[in-house]
Amino acid sequence: MKRKIDKVINDAGLKYVGGVKVRHYMDVLANDIGFSKIRQKVTVPLKGLKVAPYYGCLIVRPIGIQRFDDPEHPTSMDRVIEALGAEVVYYSDKTRCCGASLVITDEEVMMEMTKAPLLTAKNAQADCIVTPCPLCHFNLDAKQRDIASRFDLDLGIPVLYITQFIGVAFGLPPKELGLHRNVVSPNKIFKKLKAPNQAGHGGECLI
Repeated sequence: MKRKIDKVINDAGLKYVGGVKVRHYMDVLANDIGFSKIRQKVTVPLKGLKVAPYYGCLIVRPIGIQRFDDPEHPTSMDRVIEALGAEVVYYSDKTRCCGASLVITDEEVMMEMTKAPLLTAKNAQADCIVTPCPLCHFNLDAKQRDIASRFDLDLGIPVLYITQFIGVAFGLPPKELGLHRNVVSPNKIFKKLKAPNQAGHGGECLI
């Protein structure tokens, strides 16, 4: 692979020397920054909020390459959530594939696969789902209404990207965090926290 890359970039006078280590930011949060430093930055404790961490199938895999967390029973995001003051909800599907790669080729199968973590998190009484995977976030959030309609389910569970969730605890305004772009309104989170939404909506839905 290195030879193929060098062949392409040599024309520009470049050469790859193999010194780059690709890391996921969950690895950086957990092992470089650390949970105690994250806890120190909290200005809006998320106490009372029940959160379902959804890792999906790729964040801590392949086994042997991504070594910052256990691929079957990861806890790095759980500990970040706890450092922010929230309660981690334990449910069976936190590392199950949501089928995002099938969104174009086989939407029916995708919807069946995405339904599982949404429903188990809801049944576990989670107030929201938090994920570090952009494809998982798209599937669980943007496709949630279609899934609820397809299977006649009452879902309506907010899905936040982990950096959005951290930003809430750090007191950043929801608009800066892009929460107004989430498909399922996260406003119920602010209501449960009894915290101002800081977005100038006077307590109305952020979306």
